[in-house]
Amino acid sequence: MRTAAEVERLHEAALRQPGATRRAFGIKFQCAGCVDEGHDQHRDNACVFEDGTYGCAVNPAHREAIGRALGAFHRNGFGQAQPAPASTDEGLGLVPIGELLGESDTGPAWLVDKRLPSAGLGLLAAKPKGGKSTTARVLALRVARGEPWLGFATTRGPVIYLALEEKRSEVRGHFKALGATSAEPIFILCATAPIDALARLRREAERRCPALIIVDTLFKLIRIDDGNDYALVTAALEPLLTLARETGAHVLAVHHLGKGERGDGDAILGSTAIFASVDTVLLLKRSARYRTLSSIQRYGDDLEEITLRLDPVTRDVTAGPPRDEADLAEASRLIIEALTAAAGPMTEAELDAAVECRTGIRRKALRGLVGTEIVRTGRGGKTDPFLYSCSHPIPGNTGT
Repeated sequence: MRTAAEVERLHEAALRQPGATRRAFGIKFQCAGCVDEGHDQHRDNACVFEDGTYGCAVNPAHREAIGRALGAFHRNGFGQAQPAPASTDEGLGLVPIGELLGESDTGPAWLVDKRLPSAGLGLLAAKPKGGKSTTARVLALRVARGEPWLGFATTRGPVIYLALEEKRSEVRGHFKALGATSAEPIFILCATAPIDALARLRREAERRCPALIIVDTLFKLIRIDDGNDYALVTAALEPLLTLARETGAHVLAVHHLGKGERGDGDAILGSTAIFASVDTVLLLKRSARYRTLSSIQRYGDDLEEITLRLDPVTRDVTAGPPRDEADLAEASRLIIEALTAAAGPMTEAELDAAVECRTGIRRKALRGLVGTEIVRTGRGGKTDPFLYSCSHPIPGNTGT
């Protein structure tokens, strides 16, 4: 562990490097090793983290070149580069309250704007065959390219994707269909997680400096005997939370929803400790009409349920309208379809029986169509109920 003075010196040296930018997790800058090899055009492959560790997101072997650029190495008697001695201080690193209060309050840094915080732990949950892995791989590519995901801006950076239950051919085929190339900084494991997977993942994170780590799926990595045991689950998730906080990467775990139609965090399979531990829950649902996505946020406002579009060829996932808007449009279509097929005007009760959708949405759609797409006659009483027909409305006549 480095002393505070050593870490401060490394940060000062990093800020003097080409392309230096301060992030929530540390300082990104141009990698000297990558420059020697003729790449790193974005000048952000190298990083010094908040604890003073550093590395290259593309090639772990560049650590020595980065260390030389930072002045972090000294020479031993054999002329070999060695890291500076680590501090033997084993304290907790307590911070005086005055220092804490004096820190700038800029709010969370976002990997995906307003959705996934940097240095955060997230959950992408859906029922089996609900599109979890497909959605996660699209996210991986968008972050690797710094492109918007479902309309939300992303912070560009390397991605580690652990495909712990997917076939290698499936993962390869999907990324190919999405147009991924060998230039994308995405690092993939398509295999069963080894027993010491968490320790190995930590080492990979230190080498690759990822902005995003995707674990697909959660229980394939943490391996616990009882997913409903609050204490066991909390302890199993702690290393992932620590990994996120200390590396600055967002760790997104892909997980399952339970049976039934429970709402919010209660829908997540297993202990409520999962919901309690994460910063963001992305809830992916699938119905006969469309897929939807919503979020529950520790930071910022929740995402109201939106519809998703799935390209049948590339399996790219893009954002559609909010679910309420989509339901309203579908209800309007079904009402016009029912009135067009009817032999004559229909009462509201007859439309209720003919159009299958939520009552509130159906009635809102019906009111919105009156005067534009349909005509309403009658006074609305028991003896003279409203009647609806699909024809060209008479200007100014929307019923009495």
